[in-house]
This record gives sequence, structure tokens and C-alpha cells, in this order.
Amino acid sequence: MRAYADVCCYIAYFFLVGASPMVVNTALQSNSRIPTQVHLALAGMSEDGYPTGMRVAWFTYGRIDRPVVEYGFSQATAFPHNQEGESNVYLKNFGYHHVVTITNLEPGRKYFYRCGDGRRGTFSETFSFTTPGKASEGVKLAVIGDHGYLSSKQRDVGQISFTATLLKMLSMASNTWDATYTRDRLMALKDEVDFVWLLGDISYADDALLHTPFKFRYEEVYNGYMTWLQPLIANKPFQVLPGNHESECHSPYCVLNGDVRKALSNFSAYNTRFHMPYAESDSSNNMWYSFNYGLAHFISSNTETDFPGAPEEKMGDSGFIPAGGFGAEGEYLRWLESDLVKANSERHIRPWIIFGGHRPLYEWIYGPLGPADPLVKAVEDLLYKYKVDLYISGHKHSYFRTKPVYKGVPEASYHNPTRPVYLVVGGSGNDESKLFPGGVTSAEELQPTMPLSYQRVLQGWQFWQPLTPEWLAAADNHYSTGVLHVVNRTTLSFTLQASTDGSIIDQFSITKDDKYAWKPKPEPAVKKPVVRMPSMGKGPVVD
Repeated sequence: MRAYADVCCYIAYFFLVGASPMVVNTALQSNSRIPTQVHLALAGMSEDGYPTGMRVAWFTYGRIDRPVVEYGFSQATAFPHNQEGESNVYLKNFGYHHVVTITNLEPGRKYFYRCGDGRRGTFSETFSFTTPGKASEGVKLAVIGDHGYLSSKQRDVGQISFTATLLKMLSMASNTWDATYTRDRLMALKDEVDFVWLLGDISYADDALLHTPFKFRYEEVYNGYMTWLQPLIANKPFQVLPGNHESECHSPYCVLNGDVRKALSNFSAYNTRFHMPYAESDSSNNMWYSFNYGLAHFISSNTETDFPGAPEEKMGDSGFIPAGGFGAEGEYLRWLESDLVKANSERHIRPWIIFGGHRPLYEWIYGPLGPADPLVKAVEDLLYKYKVDLYISGHKHSYFRTKPVYKGVPEASYHNPTRPVYLVVGGSGNDESKLFPGGVTSAEELQPTMPLSYQRVLQGWQFWQPLTPEWLAAADNHYSTGVLHVVNRTTLSFTLQASTDGSIIDQFSITKDDKYAWKPKPEPAVKKPVVRMPSMGKGPVVD
């Protein structure tokens, strides 16, 4: 359906505007070197497997000669430490992306920093971050998927209404949506969480054509989104993974201009803007990686490319721009199993394994995707074999939770489960979502019912009655934000908050006995002396 809408837009664009329009990036005219879009990611690895630093990334419209981060334990006009980095460009004439890696930092310490041009002295404001603490500590994070930029009210101002509305109808996009609720909820959680995990579909820059179909807005939306989140992600690590909306730009200008089409294809924006700890986790590239934090091992997987039958194994989201091939044949799945083997062998250090991916393995309206589905075939057996505790994904623009389940067969209890629990946290709000503001007002509202998007599609077929799968535990269609808390060695809890007001929509915990729990060694038994009766004429004998 997306490819059909794209083609219609390309044809209209070609005849109404022309195949090679002149696009002027007016923001570049100022040649600004002021850092914007500052964001963090975990970096480095200690001998015991924990991050030792941060990667600081930012954007400037103008070129800088010496990207540098200055940092220390307190705010200062002159910081005692500095580290230089590098600059990259993926789309000519649309700015520069910079990254600096700082490692060998003290664990559990608060650092202040600023980034900018070390030669010209043009720096950002001062931000701060706190490095991961002790391995024995818990960790709390905000986790979402499928987050758009601003809202339909803010983005649709001045659009060509008929064409844009037609494209939205063809692509099943929403005419009314709002991503600001979740952005504001994330800001409210800023001091409560250790990091943010966004499970793919970052900003929906590729959907810019749905709002202004005859203008090139891909970079404008991406830049706007990252600046919009800067107050949060310049102070907390922003761990991301690729979704289908990262694969390419869909606008007619991108597709009809060969240079731009190539520059924005095959996840190029994602891989230039974000710098995840892939080398630290023995991955060959930014599309898949893992990291440890506190009592948990986190895996950021790739559900888009590099496994047999992957959705974008050979072509991107549009279906006709080449994609994939980030590793050698079979490399990704070999890495994944190797990472799981290692994580499972270190349960005595980190008892929890949490697996993130963009696409879900279970879509509850249809039941499990089934053994023939390429993603299920690639990873479900691995998740079960290595006892992954929780699989979190997005892609479906709502929320649901399963019982512990394997091959569609559930377990009843969340205590000592032998099968993974699956969550979908795609209710953050985006151009294509159909969600409700507000929260759950009664227990009945959280009962598994058909998502609103499917209700609309199937409206009118009264003879069709959806069946609630046995493995489904809860479902919801409000704007929402997930908070995952690894409490201790035996308890992992998840809370779904209504993005509008923070009220609790859903909450559950996975608990398990800690077979590696420390127990004091028993004191050695004291051997009591044995007194034997003496023989005639001798004193007592003590053994």
C-alpha cells in the first residue's frame, strides 16, 4: 500500500513540478556552526562488561574543523578534559554530523560537558550525564517505538490539502495524530530514568511527503525531531535501533533525483546520525548491537535486514530502492546467537536478558505470525533456547502484552516463566497512528479487544468476530509511554503510562527465584572430643 501511494505521488510530482527541481536549504545560508541536536549513547566497555563512557553526537549546518567535547565534574567556562572526534556527511549541502567518544570515565559519576568547534570556539550550552553505576544496581528506562514529530495540527499547516489527504487515504495514514503527548511524558520522566530506548521508526521523516507532498522535507523533519528531543537526549543516553521507516526517503524529490535517492537509501541517515556501541559488543556495524546496564543485558536487534526473507533484505520500505547487506551471509544470526550464549552464561552477574526489536513476533489480531514467518523462523527458537526474559518491539501502533509464550502456547504465570514475554509499545504517536488521548478509566477497558485501526478497516463486516488469543494478556489504544524497571535480581517490572497525564494503563512484573543468590557458608562443625573409659590402672583417654 505504501509503494502504491508513493508511485501516485511521484507521477503527480513529475507532471506538476518536474523531475529535477532546485531545492535550496535556506538554513545553510547562515552557515551556522552552532551545535544542535545534541544526543548521547553509551560507549566503551570495562573488563567486567559495562559501559565506561559516552558518545556525544551533534549537528551543524556549517562545517567545523575540530569537533571536540570538553568535560569535567563541574560546570565551568574552561573544562579540564577534552576529546576530539570526527565529522560525517550523508547528504551534500544539508549539514554535518559530528561524533566524539569519551571513555574511561568513573562509574556512577555525574559529568558536565559541552560540544562544538575546538578551533573557532563555537560551543553548545553545557549539558550533563551520569555514567552507569555498580553492576549490582537496578536500572530504569523509558521505552517506546514508532515516535513521530509534532502533531497533525502543527505539521499540516499550509499543506496542499487535497493531495495530502489523498495520499494519507492511500497509505492508511491518520488525519489526526499527536506525538507531543509522549515527548512531554518523556521529559517528565527525565530525572527518573537512566536512559531512553527507542525501538525503531524515529521521527517518521520519510512520511514528510504526506504533509507537503511537493516539497523536500525529509531533513527538516529529522533535524526538527532531534532538536525537539535535545533537552532529554543530551542528558540521557538515547539508545536506538532501526525500523522500516529508517530505510529511505519516500518523497518524489528523493526518488526522482538519483544522487539524493542514493544518499538517503539503505539506512544512511540512521547510520550517520546515531552511534551505538556495536564494536564493544563484537558487532560489525550499527544495525545490531548489545550492552549491559546494571543487572540486565540488552540486545538491540535488526528485524529489517540480514536474515533470510527479512522485510528489507534486498529492497527498502518502498519496495524498489536497494537495501540490506550490512554483514556477510549469515553473519547477523551468528552474532545474535553468540551474544545470547555469552549473556546466558553470565546470568550469575546479570540475571535478566531483554531483547529489543522493531517488529513483533506476535500480532494478536492474527495470532502468532507462525513458523513460516521469516522473523519468527530466524529468532523465536533462539529466544526460547537462551531463556530471554522479555522481547519488546514496536511497529504496530498500539500496545499489547502477552503471557509467557512459545510457538503460540502460553504459560499462566509470570513467576519463573520458561518462555519469553512479548510487549508491543508502539503507541507513542506518529503520522500513521490512530490512538486516543487520555488513559484507562476502568479495568474493563484494558481487556483484549480489537485495536482501533483494525476496527476501522473491518468496519461493516458484522459477521466477522475477532477471537482473543489464549496468549494475549492486555491491549490498549491510548497514547502511551513504557517504563521498564529492573528492580533487583528477582524482579523486573513494566508500567505503561498514559502519555497525556502519566496515569497507569497497564502494569505487571516478571519474578523468578535467584539460583545464584549469595548465601552465607555454614560454619564448619566443631568436632566434639570423645572420652573413652580408661583401661584398668590408666587415666581417661581423649580422642
